[in-house]
Amino acid sequence: MEKYVFYVKGSATKVFVKSELSKSSVQQLKQEGYKKYQLEFDANSKQEAIKKLNENSRESLDSLSQFSGSYLFLALFPLAIFILVFIFR
Repeated sequence: MEKYVFYVKGSATKVFVKSELSKSSVQQLKQEGYKKYQLEFDANSKQEAIKKLNENSRESLDSLSQFSGSYLFLALFPLAIFILVFIFR
């Protein structure tokens, strides 16, 4: 298994085996405007590394969606109670 790293620029992503990436390659990527993605994945191939990245991103978005949905409910619930109290006075 190899450790894979990701460099992102807008919607473009480049995937590299970390041990094969030289300092000059990293500098070139930075000059081209790419930024290193914070996560690295152990995988047998680039495709598997990309799959792991997509799964991780999907899980993060799902968690964020659940989190924001919970806060939306907490924000709307008191408003609904206030409206009900106002209507049925």
